[in-house]
Amino acid sequence: MLVEDVLPPLGLTLPQAAAMMGLSYQLLYKLRNGRIAISPAMALQLGKLTGMDPHVLAQGASGL
Repeated sequence: MLVEDVLPPLGLTLPQAAAMMGLSYQLLYKLRNGRIAISPAMALQLGKLTGMDPHVLAQGASGL
């Protein structure tokens, strides 16, 4: 899963990443569990946090 692939190398847990992005941790748990799709705004936030291209993040999530 995208979130599981991106956050651990940064040493971040879901709650830590959510706090840094200004999101609820429940939202990231739903993303991780495939209950919601990544939005363009969330892809931008994850891109800023991880340094990854938001387009790659959005495409990776849509292919899961």
